[in-house]
Amino acid sequence: MVSKIKLFCFHHAGGSSSAYYNWKDYLNKDIEIIPIELAGRGKRLKVPVYTSMEEAVLDIYDLMKPNLDGSPFAIFGHSVGALLVYEMIQKIHDVKGISPIHAFFSGRLPVHTIDQQKRYTLPDQELKKYIVDLGGIPLELQSYDEILDMFLPIIRADFKLVETYELKGKISPFTFNISILYGYDDKLVDNQRLIEWTDYTSKQCYFYGYLGGHFFINDFTEEVVKVINKTLSSSDFQSKIL
Repeated sequence: MVSKIKLFCFHHAGGSSSAYYNWKDYLNKDIEIIPIELAGRGKRLKVPVYTSMEEAVLDIYDLMKPNLDGSPFAIFGHSVGALLVYEMIQKIHDVKGISPIHAFFSGRLPVHTIDQQKRYTLPDQELKKYIVDLGGIPLELQSYDEILDMFLPIIRADFKLVETYELKGKISPFTFNISILYGYDDKLVDNQRLIEWTDYTSKQCYFYGYLGGHFFINDFTEEVVKVINKTLSSSDFQSKIL
């Protein structure tokens, strides 16, 4: 009997686990999706938002721990979620001595790059404009200031998590393959620096580019999931989990 591969998914800044709600419609049956809900949103709305990366890692590890049961697993993260993927790989390896069979980093420069902008310090109106311009707010919600106001503290906290982050120590290359997904017109990612992701693994690093900006995964959901299906359903992985 073949075990299912568990796919942990981390959402973007200001988002929630619902970002991956429709992925199950496209994923192969041998992949079980486990969207992670960060503090301060969705079903965890009453949980205080993170004030540090250390706090985030501890909380997220507790969420993941029940599913780290020896089954093969992979991790996907978009934007701030990609940064969390890196940190959680380190945490899981430190605590349990295990690693994912594959990691997908989407819409994010390599974690050692420093974000010079401090968007989390912007006044409310400027921050709202920035988010709208980036494409992070559905068109039908952009005119509802009260809804945007409700999400601003979450978005601001998520931006602060990313924009105050510093990589600790040297890069220790992973011993598994990784995939990098990006939008050709993403304003947050200098595509010329994406090649630096190759320093993060001693194995293969695959690149997948898509038309569109930072939220290309919303416009090309089916295409993105096809990459995941092809990667995780390879005969090489399946032979390891029989």
